Order: sequence, then C-alpha cells, then structure tokens
Amino acid sequence: MASYVEPRIPQFADLPLQKSHPPYSAWGVWGEADQLGCLNHLTPDVVLNAAREIRTGKTVGLSWELNQMRIPPWYRIKLQHKLISLADCINDDEVHFNTQSSSQWDGFRHWCFSDGRFYNGITQEEVRSGKSSRLGIHGYIKRYEATSDEDLERIMKSPETRYPGMEGSVESLEWLWNSRFAAVAGDGPGFEAWCGGAGEVGGSAGDEFYRMHETLLSGFGMPIGELFDLEELARLCSEHSRWTFFVTSQPLKVVGGVGSPPNAIAIF
Repeated sequence: MASYVEPRIPQFADLPLQKSHPPYSAWGVWGEADQLGCLNHLTPDVVLNAAREIRTGKTVGLSWELNQMRIPPWYRIKLQHKLISLADCINDDEVHFNTQSSSQWDGFRHWCFSDGRFYNGITQEEVRSGKSSRLGIHGYIKRYEATSDEDLERIMKSPETRYPGMEGSVESLEWLWNSRFAAVAGDGPGFEAWCGGAGEVGGSAGDEFYRMHETLLSGFGMPIGELFDLEELARLCSEHSRWTFFVTSQPLKVVGGVGSPPNAIAIF
C-alpha cells in the first residue's frame, strides 16, 4: 500500500492560488473538495513523531468546566444540566449548551469571509440550509475568577487595558502558515488580541481591530481553540523545563456542527 504523499505546500507569499479566492486563503492546496484544511498536516509520520514527546506519562486536561463562565460571550446560553431518573436505581443526564460557551474549537463553519464564503468556497447559504454537513466539526485566569463584578468593570474601563492574545497582523498569519501548524489555541475568548470591534480584516500590525479569524478558519482551514485551561499546563512546563508535549483532542461527532468542546489532554 502506497504511503500518503503530502502535496507541495505553497509559501504564504504565494497565496491565494487563484485571484478569485479571498486574500491569503489556501483554497485548493489540498484539493477543491478538501474539508480538513491544515489538519492534513497531521500525517501518520507527524503523529508518530509527536508521540515521542510522551516520556513521563503525566497528563493534564486543557478544558474548562462547561459551566465555567458566569456570562458566556455573544449572547450564548449557559449549560443547563438536568438529572433524569429512569428507575429507582438508574440515573441519566440531559444537557443543553452552546458548544462555544466554554473551552472550544472553532470549526470551519463558524466564521466566514464578508462575502459569505467559508473554507474552499462553501457558502453561508449551504451551511444554513441544514441540508449539508460539509465542513462540520465531525470530520481563562484564576485571579480574574476571584475578582468582584465592581473590580472587573473598573479594570475593563481602564485605558491601560489590553486584549490578550497573539498579535493580529499579516506577519502573524505568514508565520502561522509557513510553520505548518495544524491548529492554534489560547486561553482567551479569541486567539488573536482582538477587541471584538466590527472592523473587517486589516489594519496595522498589533492593531486590536485586526482580526485573523476569517483567514485562519475560512482561508487556511486552521481550527482555532479558545478558552483553553492552560494554568496547570504552564506549571508542568515550568516544572519540567519542557515546552513541547503530545496533545490529543476529540471533538464531538456532531454531523454538520459548527464548534465543539475540545476534550483536549496534554501528555508529557
């Protein structure tokens, strides 16, 4: 059986492949029908090489509790959990939640370009029709938690307040693409240091109105992890003087889903 041969990956400077594609997009790199995007980088050889990072067997979960946030952003509902009694000795759970109200993967159906196109040209009309599953998901700070509501409001109104995350810039996009990341993740509500304004992609380097979501998700096909719990991970990295480790993550198999809790674990 022939081994998988990854196609030639163009440099960021060579994107997009066609003038009709959005700026910096990687549509067609893995074929016009591809639905995995940068996850294609996770070849068997890459996974096998990553497994060599497992040396001590110590593990740390990277997900918050599903009801961790007092008020989920963007009008998302909080987790609703109900215990169901089926019989005297049998209990079940019923849960209702938004898959992006706690630790999450943003899938390729989450954020499209302004013209309504997602990765590899899938349209908003198709995604919202309910008749297609293409690009579906199937294929944080302790001190802040302990802060009073009054102090939180004061902090956020401070002119010195900065938004945490990776710098939003073309240079950041270039580095992420050329480094061949399969996915990116951080512990904030957005991966890039974006203030949540309504501006389109663009702006100067470090501008908090520079948003990379469209390009990462719908341009590169690169999943974005948000609100990951990295406290214990950071402690273990410092303890072992190691900043590389094996990560495994299994999203929910919701056919046609937009996002998912990551169910992510780092193994040292």
